[in-house]
Amino acid sequence: MLKSILEDAKPKAVITVKDLAHNLAGYDNIIVLEEEWEKNIVTGEATLPTELTLDNLAYIVYSSGTTGKPKGVTMYIISNTTIYDPPLLSQYIQNNKITQILFTPSLLEAVLNTPGLDLQQLRKMSTSDLAAVEIVGGSSRVPSIKSLVQKVFGIEPSTTLNADEAVARGCSLQNAILNPTFRVRDFSINDAQPYSITLSWQATMEEDSSMELFPKYHMIHMSKVLTFYRKEPFQLET
Repeated sequence: MLKSILEDAKPKAVITVKDLAHNLAGYDNIIVLEEEWEKNIVTGEATLPTELTLDNLAYIVYSSGTTGKPKGVTMYIISNTTIYDPPLLSQYIQNNKITQILFTPSLLEAVLNTPGLDLQQLRKMSTSDLAAVEIVGGSSRVPSIKSLVQKVFGIEPSTTLNADEAVARGCSLQNAILNPTFRVRDFSINDAQPYSITLSWQATMEEDSSMELFPKYHMIHMSKVLTFYRKEPFQLET
């Protein structure tokens, strides 16, 4: 198995220990880690570091070969599911119609500082539709992030809400709306479900077996009343 992996990966050097070195007979540039092994390294003119990019190979992970020849998976410095390039990230958000995204403060700052990046295309609402912008959390409240948010939305962000207070404030607002004593000024809280809800059942040949109750991005809360006529017990799945 080891021979198969070495033939496939073609490494520039192999690092091993003294007890296993005999398994590598015939291979060049074998580094044996034993006591004072650093003294055996040939010194001379320093080799300049290889110029790397995020698309370079980082390492190869091999399977144990239980079903045959070990299979290698190439892993690159940057993951193929992660985008760190702000212009590419912006385009990816637009192409895939992403409506919500979680940023670390450092990545958000890098995106907002990208020259020529049209942030207005990343959201459907205009600044005139916004009454307030609230920054929740700790590290996201640094002055640089606050100034960038104000620059993008044209509104000075508020930092009066901690992460552990968000649920409490939402509950208090809902209670105030329902309580006539407070006489809360008219306003609405709109939320949307990011996925559709479908109901399915075991049907006969003459009828459908499923129906979409609520479409994707439907406003919540919503309710529907359904009536099923059956002679025998049946199961519903969502």
